[in-house]
Amino acid sequence: MCLIGLHKWKRSGGLNIYASNVREKYFVCTRCGKQKTTYEPKKD
Repeated sequence: MCLIGLHKWKRSGGLNIYASNVREKYFVCTRCGKQKTTYEPKKD
């Protein structure tokens, strides 16, 4: 499934504060081990 882009993402670790108003989330695919990082605005 991962070969056609259908990864099964699972949260990996906690949050890192990248900047004062941005939050970093780490994910890892439970099938192939690929990692991704997403950035989202921090909600006050």
